[in-house]
Amino acid sequence: MSAAKKPKRKTCTACKLAGGRDGCGFSMHANRKDGVNNRCKACEADRRQTDRDQDFARRLRSNYATLKPEDFDVSVGNDGRIDKDAARQKRQEYSEAMGEFADRLAKGDLEASDGAYVARLAEQERRFGNRRIARSVSLAAAHEALSLRQFKDAAREYLADKIRPVGYARKSPSTERPRTNVLLLSDLHLGAELKGIDNPAAFGAVEEARRLEHVLRQALDFKPQYRDQTESLLLLNGDLIEGYLLHDLRDGAPLTEQKVIFWRHFRTIVGQLAAQFPRVRVVCQPGNHGRDKMRHPGRATSSKWDGIETSLYYALREMCSGLANVTWDIPFQSIGIVDLYGSNLLLTHGDTEVKLGDPDTKASANQLELAKINSTRCYGVEFAAAAFGHYHKPRYNPGRVRTVFNGALVPPNGYARSSGYINEPCGQFMWEAVEGHPVGDLRFVEVGAAQDRDTGLGSLIEPFRFAS
Repeated sequence: MSAAKKPKRKTCTACKLAGGRDGCGFSMHANRKDGVNNRCKACEADRRQTDRDQDFARRLRSNYATLKPEDFDVSVGNDGRIDKDAARQKRQEYSEAMGEFADRLAKGDLEASDGAYVARLAEQERRFGNRRIARSVSLAAAHEALSLRQFKDAAREYLADKIRPVGYARKSPSTERPRTNVLLLSDLHLGAELKGIDNPAAFGAVEEARRLEHVLRQALDFKPQYRDQTESLLLLNGDLIEGYLLHDLRDGAPLTEQKVIFWRHFRTIVGQLAAQFPRVRVVCQPGNHGRDKMRHPGRATSSKWDGIETSLYYALREMCSGLANVTWDIPFQSIGIVDLYGSNLLLTHGDTEVKLGDPDTKASANQLELAKINSTRCYGVEFAAAAFGHYHKPRYNPGRVRTVFNGALVPPNGYARSSGYINEPCGQFMWEAVEGHPVGDLRFVEVGAAQDRDTGLGSLIEPFRFAS
């Protein structure tokens, strides 16, 4: 009997090698007659990688591929029976305009026509059901960059140079001053409009204007004998308007009215300081009441600058552009770093950053947190002092890091009273800074019922509300 025939080794149809490359063998394949794949394992792996590379290249090209005209018809996307390819393309591809826009966005070279493009893209986003995360990211970035640029351009064109410079404001300061009068303004809640029907006392345009003017007059009268040697440092630290946080849709003046109130009052404040101090520095930070609820439904922990108050600051800066002795710092960072004769002051509203607690019950823990910030240098510098708002509790902690918590201009509303905030005085802090003493001669300018009734107030800062 002859010996049994040795089975023939299978040859790969791709590399033409018996047994496959380097004898790697073949994978099982149920649809083949012999139960194994025609390609060896190595060649099959190459094929799959090639398919992945080609698919990636195709998707990359599709970022710039023009959508078909019918792709802008909602019915095509909603009914695959009309055109399955169009429906698939609608979910997976970008328009050519999106690719071009992304290039301009990266280069910072946006065009006026991009506004219409973003509007059209937003409509596509609504129609196509947020199918692709990249589309959402691109749209958000486009909205941020374009809206900020458009607002800056509009402010520069329509609001610039609206204050006639007088006094010191007519020329740039020639030398540094050895003294600084620091005025910390926060939690003004302009436009709060507390009605007397359900509040202990009504508080509206007249009362807020009188209280704010009283604070301004105290700053203008601060140590006049040293005026030639003193600069003014105005710290705008958030919650300057009541905002529109939707606790109650009817609370407060309309948002547009709040903006006008802010601009009218602060044109006066900056103009008066510029006229009576040789140099004025303005440093701005947003709070939580001035945020855009569409952009930040809750308190902002990133891109905090992207809100209503930042646009208010930009517009105010343009209004004051004719004041030669005024400089501005409107950082994108949610903390301001303010130089006071070699000592650094940390400025932030305090609602999200830095992570502090109640000025009373968490005083020691707050100092530990500030010490940790200094030890890690997470902001690149060490701080000798810090200024906060938000808590509506006027407090000063002369600890290792001297800490000022500002009060509020506005009396407690129903929400504040329901939370137990009923015994804090209203007012704003100001102090003098000199070399080696970033917080010295600290004064709390208290305001209340006496200022509300004082008819002598109102000549500098006039009450404002829209005509009914």
